[in-house]
Amino acid sequence: MKTHLLVLVRARFLLFLCAAAFCLAPAPQASAGGLTDIPVLEKPGFAMAGSYGMLQGTSHEIVYDWDFLVGRYKLSELIWDLQDIEMAGALISVQPTDRIAIRAAAWSAVTEGTGRMEDYDWAMAGMDWTDRSISDVSVVSSLTADMNLCWVALHRKQMDVGLVAGYRHIMWEWEDSVREFLYSVEGFRDYYEIGDGSNMIDYRQDFMIPYAGIDISCRFQPFFLRAAAAYSPLVAAEDKDHHIARGLRFKETFFGGDYYGLSLTAGLQAGIFLAAMTLEGQYIPEFTGKLSVTDEATGQTASEEDAAGISHESGTIRLAVGATF
Repeated sequence: MKTHLLVLVRARFLLFLCAAAFCLAPAPQASAGGLTDIPVLEKPGFAMAGSYGMLQGTSHEIVYDWDFLVGRYKLSELIWDLQDIEMAGALISVQPTDRIAIRAAAWSAVTEGTGRMEDYDWAMAGMDWTDRSISDVSVVSSLTADMNLCWVALHRKQMDVGLVAGYRHIMWEWEDSVREFLYSVEGFRDYYEIGDGSNMIDYRQDFMIPYAGIDISCRFQPFFLRAAAAYSPLVAAEDKDHHIARGLRFKETFFGGDYYGLSLTAGLQAGIFLAAMTLEGQYIPEFTGKLSVTDEATGQTASEEDAAGISHESGTIRLAVGATF
C-alpha cells in the first residue's frame, strides 16, 4: 500500500507542477482557489455547491510493546479498508474582496462500503505475526469537514497564486462482521475457524488538522484548472477501539503528526453556473501516542506513552455542481 501511495503522491505532484507550468501560457483573467472545489470568483460574491463522489483508503491502528532484547515491537495491528465509499457533501464560499475567499465544506459517507479489516497479533517479540482475524467492515458514520481562508498573493493575467490557511477534521467509525480466524494454539498458525458474522470490534478515528497550503489556478473562459497542496506538522488524533468479545476498550491520543494533501480540479464557470471535477489525495503517515486500556469487567485502566500508532491515507474523486451569486 505504501508503494501505491508513493506513486500516487509523485503523480499528483507532477500534475501540480504541470498545472503551474500550463498556467504560465497566455490566457485571460485567472483566479486562485482553496482546498475545496470552488475557485476564487472573479469579483466579490457568494457561491454554493453540492458534491458527490467515491473514496478509497486505508487506516491503521498499531499497539506496541517493549522487549529487552529487540526493543519496541508490534503487539497488535488493525488494518481497516475504506473501499467504494460514496460521499456526499456541500460547499460554500464567501468572497468579500477580489483577493480573499472564506470557504467551508463537509462530506459524509452515504454507503457502508465494501471494505474489510485485518487484525494481526504477535505473541512473541522478533517473530512474524501469530494470530489473525479477517472481517467485513461497514462504515457507521463519517465526516470530513474543511474550513479555509485563501488570500491571492500573486495575481497575473495568466495565473493566480493563493496562500491558504485552514482546518480539516476527518472522522471515520466502523463496525466489523468476522469472517475467519487463524490462531497459534498448540503450534504456529495451527487453528483455523470460519467466523459466524458476529460483531467483534468497533472502531473510530478522529484527525484534527490545522494546515497551510498553496493554490495555483488559471482560467480559460469558461473553464478553469486548479492544483493545490497542503501540509501540516501539527496533526492531533484520537481513536477508540472496542474489542467486544474480550471486554476491552482501547483509547489512544496522538499529537504532532504530519499531513499531506494534494488536489487537482478542472471546472466550468459560465454565468451563475459552476461545475467542478476534483481528484484529491491525503496522507497521514504513522505517528505514535498514548495508549489507555480499560477492562470492562473490573473497570481498571492502564496507560502507557508511545505505545500506540495511527495512520490514514485516502483518495477521492468527486463532482461538484452549484451556482455563484
